[in-house]
Amino acid sequence: MKTENEPVVPAQLLSATCAVIAAIHFYNCSGKADFVLLAFVALGAAPWMGDVFESISKDGIKYRQQGSTPAPAVAPAPDAGGHTTRFAAVGRVTPSAFAQLAPQAKKVLATLWKYQQKQFPNWRERRWTFTVRTGSPEYMEFSLGELLLSQKGYIAVAPSGQIMLSDEGCKFCEEHILEISDWPITYDKFSN
Repeated sequence: MKTENEPVVPAQLLSATCAVIAAIHFYNCSGKADFVLLAFVALGAAPWMGDVFESISKDGIKYRQQGSTPAPAVAPAPDAGGHTTRFAAVGRVTPSAFAQLAPQAKKVLATLWKYQQKQFPNWRERRWTFTVRTGSPEYMEFSLGELLLSQKGYIAVAPSGQIMLSDEGCKFCEEHILEISDWPITYDKFSN
C-alpha cells in the first residue's frame, strides 16, 4: 500500500515495461494470447492489486473496502494558545477474543457462563455442567463448540462426562462479561 510520500515510480516503471513486452509478444505471436502474455499482464498489474485486495489466500479473496486503509499519523501542531495537540494514527480495531470465537463456541460458552452465574454465582469451586446427547439435532453444533473451547482450555470435562468451565474459562468469561452476557444464543432446554 502506498502513502502520499512513497514514490510510485518503480511500480509505474514495472507496469509500463510489462505492457510494452506484452504488446511486442502479442504482435510476434500473430495476435494469439498465451501463458507468457497473461504472465506479463499479471506481473504488470501486481503492484496495484494492494489497492483492490486485502488478501488472497487458499481460503479465498478478501477485498479491501473503501475507507479501510489506515490513515497516516498527523504531525503535532500548535493551537492558538501555543499548546501542541497530538493525533494518533487511525488503525483497524482488533476484535475481542470473544468476538473472534466461532458461533458454536460462543453458544456453548455463553450457556456455561449464564447457568454458572444462575446456579453458583459466588462459588468458584462448584461448576455448572451440561452436555447435548448424541443423536440430538444440536449435537454436531455442540460438539464443534466443545472442541474449539477445549483447544483454548476454556472448558473441562466433569467426572459425570458433562462439560464445565475451567479456571481459565471462568477468567475469560469475567474478562469478557458484557459480550458473553449479551450473546443471545444459548442452550436452554435440558432434560435430567
